Amino acid sequence: MRARTADREGFAEHDGVKIHYEVYGDGDVTFLLMPTWTIIHKRFWKAQIPYLARHHRVVVYDGPGNGRSDRPLEPAAYGQDAQAAYARAVLDATNTERAVLVALSKGANWALDLAANHAGRVLGTVLLGPSVAVSPTPATRAKHVVFDGPAPAIEPSRVPGGGTDPDEHWAKYNPDYWQREFEDFRWFFFGQCFPEPHSTKQIEDAVRWSGDTTPSVLIADSQAAWPNAETLAGWCARISAPVLLIHGDDDRISPLKRSQILAKLTGGRLVTVEGGGHIPNARDPVAVNLLLAEFARQVGRAPAKPHTFTRWNHRPKRVLYLCSPIGLGHARRDVAIAAALRERHPGVRIDWLTQHPDENLAVNCGYGKGLSVLEVLDAVDRHTNLPVKRVLEGRRAGDPPELVAGNARLLETLDWRPAYADIDRIVGDAITWERKLAESPSSS
Repeated sequence: MRARTADREGFAEHDGVKIHYEVYGDGDVTFLLMPTWTIIHKRFWKAQIPYLARHHRVVVYDGPGNGRSDRPLEPAAYGQDAQAAYARAVLDATNTERAVLVALSKGANWALDLAANHAGRVLGTVLLGPSVAVSPTPATRAKHVVFDGPAPAIEPSRVPGGGTDPDEHWAKYNPDYWQREFEDFRWFFFGQCFPEPHSTKQIEDAVRWSGDTTPSVLIADSQAAWPNAETLAGWCARISAPVLLIHGDDDRISPLKRSQILAKLTGGRLVTVEGGGHIPNARDPVAVNLLLAEFARQVGRAPAKPHTFTRWNHRPKRVLYLCSPIGLGHARRDVAIAAALRERHPGVRIDWLTQHPDENLAVNCGYGKGLSVLEVLDAVDRHTNLPVKRVLEGRRAGDPPELVAGNARLLETLDWRPAYADIDRIVGDAITWERKLAESPSSS
């Protein structure tokens, strides 16, 4: 189940590679949510699409190699020029003149390319945890990676069992290992992406999505060229549209230093997520969504809509009444209460939350035989040999001498008959259960 389905979808094409896109919502500002490393598809934006589409137009697409896009095995199909061309093809196919680019990790390379070399199509650029070559790979990671060597002999990832993997497991960043132990690599990698506590759901999602691609695709992708530091610096110098960078200070894939460098090169704003990992849009979606919405307001320059804020003491009184749907008697009672409320507070607004009686089935579950409280207590005494202390008082004014819940509707509607109608059997079974629970709570 998805929070929102696409308003439109289709395919763009470049050099024979079909790229699947989806369009959501409408608005003055369009967000282009770009793909990242092809190990996952566009579902990693699932926490952004519903919120942004309420106020803006959102275009999202699968990069080559995953999701509903083609899976070419030529490295050139994953190269920098091809990736930038896919983005332009999607803009053309969706009739998008200009957009706010939002890119995660490796996708930052393609976004920077577009912002520098196709500035007329870019309103602004947001980069999350950019994996770009403006600084070296962290030494703690690089010393364990032997990319072109044989698959390492190494223990399975501890992440599926709720643990964390040591730096030595970066040896799994190895094509031979991907082909032999692809699922284990995915558990390790996404455990590194989400170092934040309580990230089980995000890790499981990413591992599942990554199962939609293959080691052969990742190998082809790994053989494609990346822009170097000099090229990136040249692009940054030519970017004139606003830039926002969001980066976790516990990012174990791409260090915070890279965003700090990009912020200086572009003059952009850097937002650091303390304790955040590599994919803040999945782990802290509310914060990221609000930053994106704020960024759209700044770059869109759309006139603010008139707004009136009414202080609490000038607002009309409102009541949310939860009305019982059980039967006509309850409804009459609730209407009488509402009428009395309006007499005391003229002008009060009452919002009703209820259910139509015809859509509701309420029945009394019992065996149609009345028992007094004393009779029930006597049965408890018999089964426990621990007499319950009684304090007997006179009947309250207005209490009926006897009130029994009828079970006729239950019998007629559900064709059900109670298996036990004996109070001693009922009390005995209940006490046996409670004793068993107390003696061995884990087996119940």
